[in-house]
Amino acid sequence: TVLNVDEIARKLDQIGGQLRTGLRAYAVHGLSDMLSFNESMMRGHNDDLCSDRKVFSGFARGDENGGSVDLQYSRRLAECSRRHQVRVDAGLSYSKIEGDWNSRIFAGLRYETKIDQDFTLGLAALASQSSDKLIGFEQSSISDKSLQATAYGRYWISDTLRTGAFFGFGKTWYNFSLIDSDDFSLAGSMRGNRQLYGWLMSGEWVIGDTVLTTDAIISHAKEKLGSASLSANYMGEKRTNIDLAVGTVDVTRISLPVTAPVVLSGSSEEYGEFSRLLLSPGVICEDNSADSSSMRCGYQAGAKLIVKDDSGRNHFYADYRWENVSGIQRSLFGVGYAYRFGRRNELELAIDLNRAQDNEDRAFVSLRLAQ
Repeated sequence: TVLNVDEIARKLDQIGGQLRTGLRAYAVHGLSDMLSFNESMMRGHNDDLCSDRKVFSGFARGDENGGSVDLQYSRRLAECSRRHQVRVDAGLSYSKIEGDWNSRIFAGLRYETKIDQDFTLGLAALASQSSDKLIGFEQSSISDKSLQATAYGRYWISDTLRTGAFFGFGKTWYNFSLIDSDDFSLAGSMRGNRQLYGWLMSGEWVIGDTVLTTDAIISHAKEKLGSASLSANYMGEKRTNIDLAVGTVDVTRISLPVTAPVVLSGSSEEYGEFSRLLLSPGVICEDNSADSSSMRCGYQAGAKLIVKDDSGRNHFYADYRWENVSGIQRSLFGVGYAYRFGRRNELELAIDLNRAQDNEDRAFVSLRLAQ
């Protein structure tokens, strides 16, 4: 019996590092998704205005390695003219990468009040559920459920430029299991305590004859995972209440892009032929490593040429993006075609051909919905 228990300990010594990395990577992915959901709520430019915001939006994309579906829903539950507002938000992300499926569902309820014409404060309750496989283990599964409370504010600096910030706390519950190639089986659970905050500024301002657009983001999320509680079965023996230290993970985003559109011909109205060039220099910092907290900063630049025909349905575009972060250079060149259809051109079917710096070619087919 002692020998078998030692075999369990030996096996855990072999896979413990990979298991810890897989758990931390999954938690980092969840933190990034939660930051994105909070940022998307702050980007709802029409929330403070009495204009019709799209209730549904999203896209479906596929290539030779898999595909993804992303849907968002947002609805105002109170009359637009009221000072106090209640909103419902929801999101679904479902993707397949190299044969593996993963999903995440978000739901949120917001209460907002207007302090004055330009300043809005809000409280939000968010919930999410996700499932995936553990990195490094073919026969494995992991899922989580989370709850979060967030306070936020938005302020209109001008008619076209707005800033906002959010701060939140949350709790996450994880469950996972795996079976290794030698029939070693393991199941476990852990809890995480989350903190996240962020600042955004989006909109446009005019300098001379040039209209500059920005969508600046500074956001950070941290989750204390502590230790996971494991139970293992191996060679006829079972051990429970095994502690595996997982530690703390964090995600930081800093992106300060500026976009300057240059109209080459026509106009940018809904109908009518036009062409324009979008120039987008900026600063980018990233820290999304599951193993360490190290901020890397650099700069980014991009240019996108868009051409639309007179019908408003056919779009042709070419895109180039380049980044230099801590001496690591990344570049991407792509061309594409999009066709819009539906009663109000609310559907768009697009084909994109991209080539990265490592000469990897990708072809994407996308269907976007906004109604």
